[in-house]
Amino acid sequence: RAQATARFFAKELALPQGQFTLEPRLYHASVKGIADVVAALPDEAERVMLFGHNPGFSTAVDHFCGDNVGELPTCGMVRIDFIAGSWKEIGNDLGTLVWFEYPKRVLGLE
Repeated sequence: RAQATARFFAKELALPQGQFTLEPRLYHASVKGIADVVAALPDEAERVMLFGHNPGFSTAVDHFCGDNVGELPTCGMVRIDFIAGSWKEIGNDLGTLVWFEYPKRVLGLE
């Protein structure tokens, strides 16, 4: 499901082929696994979108920005901003949670 969602966003955002990569290490990844993927990102990438599954992604939000958003719901999305010169510098509590959204909230279904 995360892969299908990622493909949907790539298509809707008209991402060039080289800007969309499937990363198998994100499938049911732990916080450490997600952090390892982030650290390996090319520094030329100013913005990235990661898609994956819980509980790793919910825990990663807490790890990266210290905000306890709880369990991310289905298709939950967060934006975390970092001030760093390299993705290798990203770590615990170094990000700022800018927004947190999910379809049921947008549609008024909760």
